[in-house]
Amino acid sequence: TMNSDGSDQLPLTDSLGSGGSYDRPAWSPDGTRIAMEAAVGGMMSEIYIIDVQTRALVNVTAANSRDNNRISHESPAWLADGERIALVRNDDFAIIRVDDSELVKVNRGQ
Repeated sequence: TMNSDGSDQLPLTDSLGSGGSYDRPAWSPDGTRIAMEAAVGGMMSEIYIIDVQTRALVNVTAANSRDNNRISHESPAWLADGERIALVRNDDFAIIRVDDSELVKVNRGQ
């Protein structure tokens, strides 16, 4: 975060180290959280949410990737209700609830 003039810059997240990056940030509708894609050390991307005030970082797609490093979650976009995020999951669309990580696949052509 920073002041509107660019001063007092304060990173919200720690570095992911070598081979890691945060990408495609998306602000929640109420401006209190940011969803972002993160990949660490060659692993597939996951979706994380950071609380802007507390800097608490939560991986909301971890339960949907457990024991399968071939599932990639990318391109988060908040829905207007601020409780769900649309994302791309291995070239398909899905919606995930941020409070309990329930993921619903959206079939193409619906």
